[in-house]
Amino acid sequence: VLFTLASLACGLSQTLTQFVAARVVQGLGSALMTPVGRILVLRNASKSELLNATALITWPALFAPVVGPVLGGFITTYLSWHWNFFINIPLGAVGLALVARFIPGDREADPKPLDWPGFFLTSAGLALLLYGLERIAHPEDGVLPTALLIVAGIVLGWLAVRHLRRAPH
Repeated sequence: VLFTLASLACGLSQTLTQFVAARVVQGLGSALMTPVGRILVLRNASKSELLNATALITWPALFAPVVGPVLGGFITTYLSWHWNFFINIPLGAVGLALVARFIPGDREADPKPLDWPGFFLTSAGLALLLYGLERIAHPEDGVLPTALLIVAGIVLGWLAVRHLRRAPH
């Protein structure tokens, strides 16, 4: 819904500021689609259907970058750049109808609380490790800070695994 409404706002934008703001919101909506889709699949598909269901939500993400530029160029040439965003309106409506039809609306009776220590240990460990690994490409910044970031990421990752194995949820 967020992506579809932001696409409408992109197509209707009259100024660069409006367009950029709408694209930011569209990016947020787009970033939510894959993880939310995966959660829905993992929660609602049986083990025997899991591989096929995962493939079903993965293929559009692989297919779109191939078809998108060609279709976008055609639309821009023969219609208007606005229609590159308006095309998402019927697609979003169909997607929303399919979700309403096929995804159960039930919620867990006893939702589990967020594991804040696990969340912070995992995210900090991954962030430090990835930043340290990225710094390897920039040796002029020095080896010591890079090594410290990688070691800190590994240590926090180990602490996260240790915590997550003991956490009740």
